Amino acid sequence: MLHEIGLRSGTDKADESHSFRGESYLQVYERYLASMRESIGSVLELGVKTGASLRMWREYLPNAEIHGVDLNPYCLRQRGERITIHCASQDDEDRLNEVALIAGGFDLIIDDCSHINELTLASHRILWPHLRGGGHYVIEDLGMSHRDYSEQPDQETFMDGELAMNMRRGVSPKQSREQLTNRFEAIIFEMDMRRGDVRFLHFWPNMAVAQKVAT
Repeated sequence: MLHEIGLRSGTDKADESHSFRGESYLQVYERYLASMRESIGSVLELGVKTGASLRMWREYLPNAEIHGVDLNPYCLRQRGERITIHCASQDDEDRLNEVALIAGGFDLIIDDCSHINELTLASHRILWPHLRGGGHYVIEDLGMSHRDYSEQPDQETFMDGELAMNMRRGVSPKQSREQLTNRFEAIIFEMDMRRGDVRFLHFWPNMAVAQKVAT
């Protein structure tokens, strides 16, 4: 169902480049969300672009307020019924905390933004406390964490939205997967030691899904 809605909305989460062995990102999402569609009250997606994903979530989650964050003010045009757009960088702690306060917390947080590791990690640090118990935090496009944008960037990706704007802000695009790996290993260690508040951390092709312990 979600995959079909995604195809209609035009989100790239349903296309071939975001699929592995016939299963798209959206079919993975549905494994976690299908049983709680009615109870999800608030969603935050980092990275707005055309707004297609936000409209998809609005249709799939009938009771959810959908919040999008993007550094590009052009994305403010994607506002609509049950869709609120906030213009901010994904590492702006004050603004992200303000967004979370407005929303009252989130049941689902999705990072489909710059794919620059230091920004991905900053978002997770800031936003995880605002994820409600039982909620899911998803980081998409993990394969991008291997890419060194300072050498031979793919122009379509390089010039797209938040990545290019963060380049102009002076955020280094040079990265290695070790940055994210260290964070994931720390989460797994906390789980092994029966500490922390992560119920599970699942890895799928090019994406990670973590659920917060229900309170």
